[in-house]
Amino acid sequence: MKRNSIIWIIIATWFVGLVGVFFSTKMAVDKKEKKLWMQAHNALSDYFDNQSTYMDVVYSGRTVAYEQISIPDRPQKRDNPQSDWQRTLNDSYGKYLEQWKSEYGDIWKLYKLKPKYKSENSWNSDNEWTGWMFHGLECINAWNGVIEFIEYPYQVGLKKQDYNFFYNFMPTIQEALNSAYEFETEDPKSSNRDKFAGGNKSNIWNLKGMVENEYFFLWSYDDNCNSFGKESVDSMLCATDWSKYHIKSAYSLPSSDVSVRSLVFAKSDYPGVYNGYYQVYNRLEKTAVWRLTYNWYDDNKSRNLKKYRIRWAAILTILMLGSVIPLSIIENKKKKMSEETLQDRLKRLCNPQNFMKNYDTKKVETANALYQRLMTVALGEQALNEISQTAITELGITLIDETQLKKLKEKVNPQRYMKPYDAEKVSLANELFAKINKSGLTYEEYIEIEKESKKL
Repeated sequence: MKRNSIIWIIIATWFVGLVGVFFSTKMAVDKKEKKLWMQAHNALSDYFDNQSTYMDVVYSGRTVAYEQISIPDRPQKRDNPQSDWQRTLNDSYGKYLEQWKSEYGDIWKLYKLKPKYKSENSWNSDNEWTGWMFHGLECINAWNGVIEFIEYPYQVGLKKQDYNFFYNFMPTIQEALNSAYEFETEDPKSSNRDKFAGGNKSNIWNLKGMVENEYFFLWSYDDNCNSFGKESVDSMLCATDWSKYHIKSAYSLPSSDVSVRSLVFAKSDYPGVYNGYYQVYNRLEKTAVWRLTYNWYDDNKSRNLKKYRIRWAAILTILMLGSVIPLSIIENKKKKMSEETLQDRLKRLCNPQNFMKNYDTKKVETANALYQRLMTVALGEQALNEISQTAITELGITLIDETQLKKLKEKVNPQRYMKPYDAEKVSLANELFAKINKSGLTYEEYIEIEKESKKL
């Protein structure tokens, strides 16, 4: 096969290889994405394998401050409702009445907890005015996400007593809250006690460390708003091209969707711990929703895809050039040799430098004399023939190039002119083929055959 054909085959193979790299690297990173998604999803499920909620104590035993407030009025049914709103209230009167009785029906005095004092330099004290506070994480499998929340008391009610002297045994607000804290965290009857058994599992950063990987992370709109400001985060989300990451939009995530947030982030107030003397009212406040999603900040999938394509394209290109360049050099050298004149060929072959490695005094002397003649002026045919004979006999030089001889044999082979059949060309080729294949072919005969072959 000709070198030019080999070169073009190598280039074509290289191009096909580049196309293969383009698609195979995409398949590779897609496969890796699926694998990492399953790893992150399974890690999140395993984290909450024993229970769906973990809690810990933010603070406890703090001195509380409070003020007495009015007990909410008992719901009243209107005799002649004048509006749809009033009629709706009347329809739900029984429900509201039962709720009021459950929460405030037996309350004697109601106290609302309030900050101890307000000071820009003492923000931590302001955050501890409730006496105690819990922090927790709740897994929502349907979203592949987690709700982060805090729970704390916000008011205390002292209950009515059947006998006046029982009021002498009424606990203080501080005592009521301390007792409620002990019940929540230690009493087997508490629905929250087992939620404190997870150690540091209620720490969101511990969860992130367990779940996140190269492609996926737990992202929270709320946490970002707290860190960078809502306007900045909204601006970033609106300017992001979500189609790049196979995500419809960040606003479709539960952690930022307005309709979901209005449900998730509604403060949940409910009666908590109680006994015959007091009722503690708790508030469950959901502070953030974390969603397992593709990490578009780092966008490592796109980075890996680009890195893999560049790497493999470079490898294929180096292999291609490592094959094509030497072949091209050899081909150009052969082409140049085939086009050189007899005098140029003799200059190349009779150069004294060719006989320096295996030094031969006589050959160096002869080559030097011939080379000197060849380097002066353009010589005639007779002079070149004389120099050729001397170079062949005394220097052992072969003027006939083997590659060119092979090509010429192929050209004058009579079989080339049988289909389609050409009698004259077959006759001439047969004659030339016989001459070129005889032993002891001289350079002059070779040149003569080459001239005659041009008629074919």
